[in-house]
Amino acid sequence: KRNEKYTSLTIEQEMIINKIEKEITDYLVKLSNAPLSDEQHAHINILFNLINDLNNAMINGESASRISQVLVSLIEYTEYHFKHEEDMLKKIGYPSIGEQEKYHRMFVDKMKEFKREMETGEVLLSVKIINFLKDWLVSHIVNIDTKYSGFANTHGIK
Repeated sequence: KRNEKYTSLTIEQEMIINKIEKEITDYLVKLSNAPLSDEQHAHINILFNLINDLNNAMINGESASRISQVLVSLIEYTEYHFKHEEDMLKKIGYPSIGEQEKYHRMFVDKMKEFKREMETGEVLLSVKIINFLKDWLVSHIVNIDTKYSGFANTHGIK
């Protein structure tokens, strides 16, 4: 019975990851009139790789310390990426930088909360964290990042 539940979670996680990649790819195709820079592509690839590492660690039943290590990498990379993005937005005088910073802090805080919950045994992360990542990424990219893309383009940021 435990194996059936594990297999069911594994299949669900794979389906969620596939849906994330499809939704973001579909969105990026819509942005084809403002193509992403090589640096932006690299950031997206790193983020997908970290999410896939996390998913694989959970699917493969790796230790809590390994999952925690992947979460730390995801948090650290996300903080780096957000700082880079926020610095660029400050440099061009983006008027809604405070909103962007607020959403970034909320994401990092939630990831740190997941990590704490996992370390204390309060929650099994699996589907919960993958769903959060999917929902946040798609929502943030579609609803928040698109707000600054036009502004950035008018200031020479492609």
